[in-house]
Amino acid sequence: MNPNKETINRKYLMPFVNSCFEKGDAHSAIEAMTDCKMRKIAWAEYYYFTGHTEGASERAEKLLEEPDFAARFSGYMIYGFANLTLGRVQETQRMLAYVDNTFAEDTDACDDTCRAMLSFASFLYRTLLHIEREEECSLINRLKYLPNGLQPFGSYVIAYSMYLKGEYCESIGFIKGVMALKEQIYPVPSIYLNIVMAMNYMALRKVEYAEKYFMKAWETASADSLLEAFGEHHGSLGGLVEKCLKNEYKSDFNQIVDIVYQFSTGWRKIYKGVLGVEVADILSTTEFSVAMLASSGWKNKEIAGHMGISANTVKSHLDCVYQKLNISGRKELKQYMQSNLQGKSADVKI
Repeated sequence: MNPNKETINRKYLMPFVNSCFEKGDAHSAIEAMTDCKMRKIAWAEYYYFTGHTEGASERAEKLLEEPDFAARFSGYMIYGFANLTLGRVQETQRMLAYVDNTFAEDTDACDDTCRAMLSFASFLYRTLLHIEREEECSLINRLKYLPNGLQPFGSYVIAYSMYLKGEYCESIGFIKGVMALKEQIYPVPSIYLNIVMAMNYMALRKVEYAEKYFMKAWETASADSLLEAFGEHHGSLGGLVEKCLKNEYKSDFNQIVDIVYQFSTGWRKIYKGVLGVEVADILSTTEFSVAMLASSGWKNKEIAGHMGISANTVKSHLDCVYQKLNISGRKELKQYMQSNLQGKSADVKI
């Protein structure tokens, strides 16, 4: 397992994320990869980012015994997060153990790219599981050692971590800096960065800016059906999925809703199985969006205007939320949402 004793080939580190291609050309970009192993990894990534996590898991599992560390590592990353979405606790634990065990070995002897990738992987899963993370600077200092396309993807994880801590302006500034410095556009990282921008602006109640960045993400994603990111971050987007997509992009909207339910159910199982933490029964997608806005201080009429529903409908959704979460009002709702978004203490053992 020790990466410093094996060949590390940068081209096998998440080649699809690391690809530049025009909108609608994802398939062509993968097929244009002349290296068979690169194509296998890229197809597994593609299946994940299009929301087909079962297919991603099947393809990634075939990479777990690859002799090349980078190929094997990419396989574990895709396999682990696909199975997180699918709610398979043991398979997700397998990925977490692989990352932690590899990180615990003598990384001083491996190269800068290896250390950067391990730092990225650890920071990513801890951020997505909302548990205590290292300071962002530990990953920021290593971003330059990642392949070009993985640098903005690592930046997304850092910006998302800032968002979870309520550092919305800092997250916005960080992303703007990343976008300004990149000469090429990498579609997958671009989608995630723009989504976090939208989340930050929604948290700041600057809806016009939030919609602008949301639609930037959508314009990039929709051409290749890269919908997974919208399902993963649905709740934090504060009703933008419903507002911007429900009527005009009905089929895509329905697929995103399916991703939301699958991801939320899987995440809840993992949270209980891996961390031993109980999470309340799942809310519907609309209920969660309403709850996020209400917990951020939005009044019923404001939520209604934003989401295109009546104030009475908002009230009905909130009543259902309170019942499902066994709480009595907005004060408890705010505490609940903050607790679930900002993560758990550092003594949680994976």
